[in-house]
Amino acid sequence: MVRRCGIDERSWRVVFAVLAAQCIASVAVAEGPVEIPASVETEPVPTAGDAADDPAIWIHPTAPELSRIYGTDKQAGLAVYDLAGSQLQFLADGRLNNIEVRYALPVGAGATDFVAGSNRSTDTISVYSIHPDTGLLTDITAGGGIPTTIAVYGFCLYRSAVTGKYYGFVDAKSGWSSSTSSLTTAPASSRERWCVAST
Repeated sequence: MVRRCGIDERSWRVVFAVLAAQCIASVAVAEGPVEIPASVETEPVPTAGDAADDPAIWIHPTAPELSRIYGTDKQAGLAVYDLAGSQLQFLADGRLNNIEVRYALPVGAGATDFVAGSNRSTDTISVYSIHPDTGLLTDITAGGGIPTTIAVYGFCLYRSAVTGKYYGFVDAKSGWSSSTSSLTTAPASSRERWCVAST
């Protein structure tokens, strides 16, 4: 989305750093907990208890009001919400844990924006195309996901600035991590929940 907005990744990093510094400064001068009320809240995920987990936001390229919020029910699947918080779709595809949104994944002769995430039910990476008008999701891995060699947990995506290819990385609950590009593993010091990939 950075490219579509006309702002490069470095500029976004500067904006984020400035906002983070302002947040830290405002918290530092507060004398107690600061309550920040939500202006909108999504409908609950289908599973009760500790189930709602990781969100990701897709920005519609021409109509921002049609942007979508994706959220995992880490016990049951993936939900799609509009900006008013109404659930538009629920995919009961297993225990999706962490998800990310990216833009322009080459598929066939075209490209699609997509959501990908770690699926703890199948130890795979689930990948969904985003419908360009509705923001609804369609599984593009023939229902099986991209296989890994580990018990998956956390997840992140990386796009190579050199090749333009996307790479998914999963962290394992046991403390091992795997790259979907080669499915090689490397030890980590402890269980990882999230990961970040950058150039």
